[in-house]
Amino acid sequence: MRSFFIHIFYCVTQKKKFILTLTIFRKRKLSMKKNYFIALFVGTHILFIVLQIHKHNTVMKLSFTKQKHEQKLATLTQEKQEKVQQLYVLKDRTSVKKFAQQKLGMKKITLNQVKKIHHDN
Repeated sequence: MRSFFIHIFYCVTQKKKFILTLTIFRKRKLSMKKNYFIALFVGTHILFIVLQIHKHNTVMKLSFTKQKHEQKLATLTQEKQEKVQQLYVLKDRTSVKKFAQQKLGMKKITLNQVKKIHHDN
């Protein structure tokens, strides 16, 4: 860097126009590199911000989906318990007997009402 400034000072005394264009060119080259770096730096940070927002939105969507599935699981578990309870009630002998006598009109039979049928081959 020092040699650059010394060279500029030496050339200024001899050819003023040439030095101005040379220094402007050097500064533009450095400023282009600097501008490129700044643009790349800002662009990368914007990309990271966009990716972070996308990640947050995805997490929120999946969280709501998980809540819906958990609520559905809870209702289905409760319905299953109710159905199992109904099955136990329907399998109970006293409820089957009561249903047969009240709804179907069946009566108890005695042993002398049973007839034996023989099957001959």
